[in-house]
Amino acid sequence: MILKLKLQNWLCHENSEINFASGMTLLYGHNGAGKTSILNGIYFTFLGKSIVKGGKLKDLVKHGANKAKVELTFFRRGNPEYLYQVERTIDSDGFQKAKLFRYIKDGEKELESDGPRNVTNRILEMFGAEPGFSKTLFLFSEGEVGQYLANSPSQRKNRFHDLLELDKVEKIRKKINKRLSVEKQELKYEIKERDNNLRRLHKLDQTEINSLIQEKKNLQNEFESLEKEQNIFQLEKIPSEEERIYLLLDKLENRLTDTIDLYKQESRREKMILGKYDTYSKLAEINSSRSDLNLEVKKLEYNLLQLEKEKMKIITEKENFDSRRGLLLTISDTEIHICPTCEQNISLKHMERILNDISEKIPYLQKSINKFSDELFYESKVLEKKKKELQDALIAEEKIPQVKEIIEIKTKLQNEIKRLEREKKSYLHRLNEIREHYGITEKNSNHPILQRINETKNLLKEINKKIDRRKIDQEQVDDIRINLKELNLKITCYEKKVILLEPVSIACKKIIDRYLQSLLKEIKDIFLSILNRLMNFPIKDLKFDEEKFLISLETETGTRDIRYLSGGEKILTYLVFRLALAKYYSHGDFFLFDEPSEHLDSNHAGIMREELFQIIRSGIFPLKQVIIAANDSRFTGPIAEEFDYQWDTIYYIEKEEHTSKVTKLKKSVQTLSTKEIINKTLSTFIDTSSVPPEIIENVRKNLIEGKTFDDKLILGLNTELMFKRLLEEYGINYIEIEETPEYGIDLIINLKGEIYGIQIKSTSQPIKNYKPLIMSELDLLKSIPVLKIKKIIIAIYFFKEKKWMGLILTQDNLDNIEKQSGKSIILKPFKEIIYDVL
Repeated sequence: MILKLKLQNWLCHENSEINFASGMTLLYGHNGAGKTSILNGIYFTFLGKSIVKGGKLKDLVKHGANKAKVELTFFRRGNPEYLYQVERTIDSDGFQKAKLFRYIKDGEKELESDGPRNVTNRILEMFGAEPGFSKTLFLFSEGEVGQYLANSPSQRKNRFHDLLELDKVEKIRKKINKRLSVEKQELKYEIKERDNNLRRLHKLDQTEINSLIQEKKNLQNEFESLEKEQNIFQLEKIPSEEERIYLLLDKLENRLTDTIDLYKQESRREKMILGKYDTYSKLAEINSSRSDLNLEVKKLEYNLLQLEKEKMKIITEKENFDSRRGLLLTISDTEIHICPTCEQNISLKHMERILNDISEKIPYLQKSINKFSDELFYESKVLEKKKKELQDALIAEEKIPQVKEIIEIKTKLQNEIKRLEREKKSYLHRLNEIREHYGITEKNSNHPILQRINETKNLLKEINKKIDRRKIDQEQVDDIRINLKELNLKITCYEKKVILLEPVSIACKKIIDRYLQSLLKEIKDIFLSILNRLMNFPIKDLKFDEEKFLISLETETGTRDIRYLSGGEKILTYLVFRLALAKYYSHGDFFLFDEPSEHLDSNHAGIMREELFQIIRSGIFPLKQVIIAANDSRFTGPIAEEFDYQWDTIYYIEKEEHTSKVTKLKKSVQTLSTKEIINKTLSTFIDTSSVPPEIIENVRKNLIEGKTFDDKLILGLNTELMFKRLLEEYGINYIEIEETPEYGIDLIINLKGEIYGIQIKSTSQPIKNYKPLIMSELDLLKSIPVLKIKKIIIAIYFFKEKKWMGLILTQDNLDNIEKQSGKSIILKPFKEIIYDVL
């Protein structure tokens, strides 16, 4: 029996602790609140795996946490002396650790087992489970009854195999069948290959084979005789040797041509440089006379300077002469001949004599000027030439290493040309010797020996081809024979495998069938003894359809298939069968149910609860503890702290900010009878003052049978009844139509010849909060033209004020209301609306 469960960062639980008691425990809450997570925690703590088949362990860790931890404290077989605690942890990578402790004395505990596998095996051993114990037998999965009744035979088969772990045997059987199929395919392929090889052998007839072998021998003899003719083989080598020599000669010719071209290029470079080389050869003379040249240059420069001075002197004299001449002219022009310089009287003769002297000197001075100008020009030209020669000599001196290198390259090229010429002469001489030896000339290419050589070569090629073909044919024949032997061995091997595997596959199916038969035989007594105590009719035998995987009951009136039993009988039969399996396989004293009423209608959900309570509290099964997770009020029945509900313990699970919160509900000290519970329920949820007695009685009956209603449904039915009673009081005739949620119309009435659609509402909100209620319905009311209704009356009952209020709407003012965001909505007492219309 389970005592305590702690969940830390487990799915949506951050830190939850639940103390379990014996009896019937209900985990109640909305979908997604974390109910199944608690069952999953119990399941995982015991068996080390998730309820979700194939689920990953790392998915069990709360989002954002690094590690999840679960702790479970339990009694072994309900005996307080055997108190154990299991601890399991999962990290964010899905790695699991597990420890099993046993309490000794005064809260002390010792390690019983360590490691996930060891802990699981030890717990199963404590439960008294067989080695093949199915890990789902103590867990009733969500909607299992409804699924069993609605599933196909193959789905029911898979479920039973999963429950009894027959899927392991079934997997082996499927694997064998798959291997058997592969072996058969391979066998067919090998047989086909063998047949093809046999057909190929038949085509190669023995006579043809012998003929080919003889032909092969003849060709070999002919080939051997040809090999003896050494001179023919020598002749065969001549063209190839000649061809090789020609190729060498061509290479030499090309190489020689390239060398000669290179030589010519270097010769041109040589000639170009030789001019400079001459300058280089004269460099010694130039160097020896460089000092003389420098002296001569200096001398010339000095002469030029003297000439320049002389020239300047002559120019000065000329200028003096011109001055004097001008003076004379001045004097001649004056009446008194006075010298302008000395201011003395000058005679005319004296003036003439001076003038003649000057005139005689002019030509001489002019010649001197011309002479000195020519000498000056010549000397400058000579100077420029000498300077240029000196510059060329300097450049030639810089290129001396390059000239030496070119001379060396030229020498090497000349040597290479000579060597190639010698090699060419050698090859030509050798070629001529070969031709003279065999009497072959270029003009006599059709020599009989050459023709014989070509014919022999062609014949040899054909012989070799035929020999190769015959060799391939012979090899193929040998390979085919070897393959045939191998194929025959394979075929024999595959036939043996097929013979062995087929019985194994059949044996697996028989094992499953016999196991099911043995199982049914073992649990039949348990099943019949329990079911006969619970059913209203005697049951003689239990049968199981192995094809449809359906339970059948043998009664006094005949066999009754579970599908054709009443709703309560179906549920009871399946529950007893499942609990009988659990009792047969283990000695556990607890059972887990996850949403057992899923896929059941309202009637069967209530029956499910009653049958379950009846089975557990009858003591037929040694179950001390049943834990059920459910949110279906049809199954749970009315739940409130002031009610004396049937459950021994109720935990309410709700989610706040993505984290589950667990609260234990307390039972009221006051114990109420069933009748008091019904009256309390009716008076708590609805105002029954205007509800007809027959309706109240019908509700009472449904509650007694476990057919509980949703609060909203009860309120809706009650409000509609109250509104109809209100119309009857006003004497208004109405036509009731089926509720049409897509249009939001509940009734159609006729007021003074006009058709009105009525929408009936009720709310616990005060009248001042009516506008949001009206605005929420506008989209539905826009569809009223489909019903050809022009006006709508919204009737609202306010529970707190106990008043009926109303509003008349048309298609026109619907648009206005929406545009004005409800500002034009004004509710009136419903009585005023009726009087206004009438």
